Formats: sequence, structure tokens, C-alpha cells
Amino acid sequence: MESRMNQNKLKLIIPLLILFQAHFLFAQDSIPKGYFRSPLDIPLLLSGNFGEMRSNHFHTGLDFKTLGFEGQKVYAVADGYVSRIKVQAGGYGNAIYITHPNGYVSVYGHLQKYSGDMAAYLLENQYKQRTFEINLFPPADRFVIKKSDVIGISGNTGNSGGPHLHFEIRNGKNEHALNPLLLGFEVKDDIAPKVYSVAVYPLNNYSFVKGSNSFFIDEIKNGLPTWNTVEAFGEIGFGIEVNDYLNDSQNKCGAYTLDLFVDSNLVFSYKMNELDFSELRYIQSHYDYGYKQESNDYIQKSFVEPNNKFSNYSNVKNRGIVEVDDGEKHKVKYVVTDAYHNTTKIMFDIVGKKPKDYDSLIIQSEYTQAMPWKIENTFEDEEIKLIIPQSALYDDLFFNYSLDSSILGIYSALHHVHTGNVPLHRSAQLWIKSKNLPANLEEKAVIASVSGTFEKPEYSSSGGDFDSGWVHTSISSFGDYAIVVDTIAPSITPINIKDSLNMENVKSIRIKITDGLSGIKEYVGLIDNEWVLFRYDAKSNLIFHEFSDNKITRGASHNLLLKVTDNKDNIALYEANFVW
Repeated sequence: MESRMNQNKLKLIIPLLILFQAHFLFAQDSIPKGYFRSPLDIPLLLSGNFGEMRSNHFHTGLDFKTLGFEGQKVYAVADGYVSRIKVQAGGYGNAIYITHPNGYVSVYGHLQKYSGDMAAYLLENQYKQRTFEINLFPPADRFVIKKSDVIGISGNTGNSGGPHLHFEIRNGKNEHALNPLLLGFEVKDDIAPKVYSVAVYPLNNYSFVKGSNSFFIDEIKNGLPTWNTVEAFGEIGFGIEVNDYLNDSQNKCGAYTLDLFVDSNLVFSYKMNELDFSELRYIQSHYDYGYKQESNDYIQKSFVEPNNKFSNYSNVKNRGIVEVDDGEKHKVKYVVTDAYHNTTKIMFDIVGKKPKDYDSLIIQSEYTQAMPWKIENTFEDEEIKLIIPQSALYDDLFFNYSLDSSILGIYSALHHVHTGNVPLHRSAQLWIKSKNLPANLEEKAVIASVSGTFEKPEYSSSGGDFDSGWVHTSISSFGDYAIVVDTIAPSITPINIKDSLNMENVKSIRIKITDGLSGIKEYVGLIDNEWVLFRYDAKSNLIFHEFSDNKITRGASHNLLLKVTDNKDNIALYEANFVW
């Protein structure tokens, strides 16, 4: 009987797999409108869209609102099979990946729960591997899905700022994310993108805007800059602050296309049809990174730095750089559209005017060391060593360095490593020499970025290892760095448990865990000396064990032991007896 059942199962699965293979090749050549249904059964309202700008990446999907709370049913958008189940404390939280016969993959993130069979499969593997965070790739015949099957419940897990469903469509062949708004989902949008400001940049020491070597930004009012004409000279570039909005939502979203014309010539363009995950960090060059650090606003640059390889750009002439000579006049026009062809246009003039005191205004840059972006760059002094990999910079850099004497609580000089207003595309290697570091604290030393004041410094760990008087780590940004030590164990704060508590009417054990410097490396929860699953929500620092896992006996006394370790091996313990 069992053999016959397996044969029947194979008869169902083999045609499905053949169908996947047959459809895969042609599916990559066109985007199938109407193929996918909505992943929710409520009106589709967006809190984030495809290509929207985040601090270190472009958003690769749609964020669907879920009426402000968790618990909406999430549906498979088409037939397929579950090809991946991933659980993270951050990121997408609880996520499902479904591969479809047309070669596309749909992704559903920040789920509260998985459907019954998947939930059981996940729980079994988490206990088998003794881990909360897990990345599973079930066999193609393990979870065969039909269109409109309920695959989970919407939630707020991972790096989610509120209850919503993160949804993606990916090309299964190259893993590029595709713009779901081009696939026929019923999202209402008759609102054109809104332009807030336009910026003009002098791009070298010999260029000027309004007589200054600093960039000029102006607010857009009633569809126009407050100036109709701006004076400039030399090589200049343009930037724009723009957001898109969709009906019935106040959330800021990203534009779909942007075109820059100078004298009717298209000099810069981008389109958000798809995104390559390996290119998302180029966003740090796409927007004005320094301006964002200071104002928290995004100005999208319409000129391309030499090491910005973002492939969504097109029609780029001379990297978007415009040469303006004395007496010339140029007409500049921005055309911005959303995925539903709502369009906004902004026009103004640039007039070439060489400053009267041009020679005296030319700035001779003062710097410690010139660093070309094309090569690996090394800076070394008595108390510091810095290696910046090839292509870690977006453009050639006039690097600056200085140091201050030690301040209270640090075991090195305070090193000013250029400025935090310049981004790094790849991590740099940093060594700092220790000062007055006791031998018993060497293993507790980390390199930390330093902010605040000399009187009240604030530290954020970048990690690090001690070796022969130096601490070494990787850094992902410039800034102020010093050596500090982490000798303090993580903090454990029980939320709903205490010793001798009767928890018969409670669904879970909830505990907050935090660490003040090096960060939490691991946590282990034991009940009656047996490992149990504690789920982790990093944004709220909350871990919780659900009694519905059925791993302990109801109506009995139990012992909980929780061990939390930080990245410098400081350990905190919590123990309590309880009844459940």
C-alpha cells in the first residue's frame, strides 16, 4: 500500500517538475501581467515601493500595509513549491520563498507564522540544529503549493518598522528582484511624483555655483525653483530630491524613472525595472551621502562617480557632468515618472558666469594623502594603520587624518579617520595601537567609533582582536575611532517570569536581553537541562519561548536556565523555577 501511494505521489510531482523546466526559459524574456494574484485579501496599500531609497540599499520589493496590525492571511500568488524557508532575528524575519513554473520566485517577509505543515517542518529543524536563525531549502516535492493557498500569517518580525508584508518577485535564473508594480497588481496610483528641491554641484576646485565652490540647493514651490536661473562655471552636476506617493497612503516611495535633459539632450537616466542584489550598496554613491548624514534627506545625484557601477543607469553622457563656460546659457529639465506613468517635470536655466575673483577663489585642497579609487590604499602612522581595498572608494579621495590624546575610558589615542560624510563601498581594515591597556583586559578590547563629547563620549563597537599591542578590525565607514574594553556582561530582564511563578495560563516565557557595547553573540535557553527554542526579535531585544512547542510537560514544576554571551565572552546567567 505504501509503495503504491509513493508511486501515485511521484506521478503528480514529475509532471509539475517538467512543467517548471519547460516554462523556465521563456519566462525570463517577458514580464507576465496578470499571472500573479494578490498576496493579501485586503485592498493593497503601500508603505514602501520598489527602488525606494534606504540608507544602504535600494528597496527590492513592495511593503503592503496590513491595516495596522498583524494576523492577515498571506496567500501564494501562483502555483509553485516552497524552495526556501528563512528565519532571522533581523532582516526579513520569518520569510518564505516560492518558486513558480514560469521561472519566477515570490518572497514573503516579516511573517508572524507559517502555515501548519511548514511550521512543523521549521520547528523540527530548529530543534534538530539547536538554533533559532535558520535557512532551509526543502526538496521541491516537500511543499507543493497551489495559487491562493494560505502560506502564513502577516506579522512584524525582523527589521520591520511596523506590521506589514514585505513582498518580492525575483527572476529565478539570476536572482534579480523585479518591480512588482509592473506585473499587474491592483495598487491605485494617480498621484504624480513630488519634487522638493533641486541642487547644483561644482565638481572640482575650478568650478563654481553662484560664485561659490559649494553646492547650491533650492526648494521647489508650485512646480518651480525659487530661482529660474542659476549662475555657474566649470564642470557641474545636478541633483534632485523627489518622492512618489500612492493613493490613500502618506508614506514616501521612490520614483520609477528619472531623466535629466540639458538643452534637450538626455544626459542621465535611470529606470527601476529590476535590481541586482550585488549592486544595492551603490546607493551610497547614488544619493548625496554627506547631505544625508547632516540633514537626513535624500538628494539623488544625476552625475555618476567613477566607481559607481549601478547598472540601472542609462543614456549617461560624460557621467552626467555638464561643462558651463562664461556667457553660455543652458536649459535644464527633469522628467520623473512613477510605475503608473504619472509624470512631473521641473525646468530651470543655467547661465555661465565666471566669478570676478576667479583665481583667488580657487581652493588648493589640504590633505594628508591622496587615495585613487582604482588601487588599494594604505595609510600608516606610529599608532594607526589603515588599508582601503581597491574599488572601496567611489572617487579619488583627498584623505585627512589627525589624532587627539586619550580621553576618559579609552586605551589609545582618539583617531580622526577622515570624515563620516564620505562613504565606503567595501570594508576597510583598521589597526590601532593600544596605550596603557592592562594585560588582563587585552582579550576584552575592541575598536569603537566615538561620538558625543570629550566629557560624555559615546561608543559603538566595530569589533576587534588584540595582537602584539594592536587591535585590528574591519570598518564600513570613516569616522572617529579608539580602543575601548568590554568587561560588562549582557543584561537579562525577565518580562513575565520570576522564581516560583505559576505560569499555567501564560502562552510564552518572555525575556529582554541587551548588551551595552560588543553586542550579543549567542544565547542558550535550557528547561530542565534540555535545549528549548527561544525566538529572537532583535529590534525589541526580546526572546521568547512558546509553550505551544510542546517540549515540556504541562502541570509540572520546571527549571529555566538562560545563558547569554556577548562578543567579548562576557556571560550573564538567569535561573528561575516555574510551574506550567
